[in-house]
Amino acid sequence: MHGTDSTVRRRRTSPARSAAVVAVVAGALCLIGLGGCTGPADDPPGASVDPSPLETLVSLAAERLGNGEAAAASKWGTEVRVDDADRVAEVIAGVRSLAGQHAVAPEFAEQVFLDQIDATESIQFSRFAEWKLDPSAAPIEHPDLTDVRSDIDKLTEAMLVQLGEQHYLLTSADCADARDRALRAVTEHRNLDALYERALTRATASYCINAPSPAP
Repeated sequence: MHGTDSTVRRRRTSPARSAAVVAVVAGALCLIGLGGCTGPADDPPGASVDPSPLETLVSLAAERLGNGEAAAASKWGTEVRVDDADRVAEVIAGVRSLAGQHAVAPEFAEQVFLDQIDATESIQFSRFAEWKLDPSAAPIEHPDLTDVRSDIDKLTEAMLVQLGEQHYLLTSADCADARDRALRAVTEHRNLDALYERALTRATASYCINAPSPAP
């Protein structure tokens, strides 16, 4: 863990991709009551008086977990594995490639998203178990996996943006408290069940561990 930030030369990002990432982040901000809404909205019940700066990041992580539902439905009854090694390698390669653009160390980004992937796979395996036990509950229609993965990729980059913006906090002694407050708030705002609460805890496990500054 380094105490100072290094300067990162950012690559050009397409306007369309930037707009998509901004929209995803704005949606997360709106959902947890931190702004970003396009119209008037009431504060969510139980809104935190002193919200954690990590709520947007954790909310995006929860949203990315939720996309595992569509991914599971896409894979059910096909030859595509839940733990698709080729897809994992593709995601991690993309994360490492994009990390520097958002002032995030590639090795830190990789660990964060390996945790996120483990948590997402746990959701999918859970759904597969439910559908095996009760075939009548299994999905009849299969979402297009390419579209599902495109949505997941947008959330991945939105999370990278937040990892970069919150670098100071993620490397500080206050990180664990801020993360845990964010976990409680997002769990409440999204009304997460026990499975999702455990998965989100797993997905955020490395936020406060070894978050070095990116190399110049």
